[in-house]
Amino acid sequence: MAALGFGSTSSSLSPKVQLKLDPANFKRMSQKMRRSLNMAFDTAVPLLRQIAKEIKAESQSIVPYREGLLHDNAFYKVRRNPKSIVAQVGYHSEEVVNRGFYYAWIQHETPDPPWQHTDGRRYKYLSEPIERREDDIDKLWRIAFSEVWKG
Repeated sequence: MAALGFGSTSSSLSPKVQLKLDPANFKRMSQKMRRSLNMAFDTAVPLLRQIAKEIKAESQSIVPYREGLLHDNAFYKVRRNPKSIVAQVGYHSEEVVNRGFYYAWIQHETPDPPWQHTDGRRYKYLSEPIERREDDIDKLWRIAFSEVWKG
């Protein structure tokens, strides 16, 4: 059990702090923390999946489009493991890679690539939608952990 005590020693009038951790209690606390994190993850996964889906859709509306190669190969996925949740939104397929490893990157990073951006489509087609969702992602974690704190 964790104990915090205040007192003074005979040689000094300054407070003394003593912290004791009982290994058995620490293990129980660790198990409760792990369960709490799992509950937060369980709450967060569907919310994060929805955010990733929205980022993909918004990104597809502004990705440069000539033949539809990037647009048609957009994907999102959310994976959970015991220690983390990973959300991915991207543009990748064998055809995109065959076009040239840097094709999607050049389209994303170059304001005036050899392929013109038309009809309101532009570079930074992933960065912009992600930046617009930063507040949503912050809220997601507050919601997930507020569920844990309620229970």
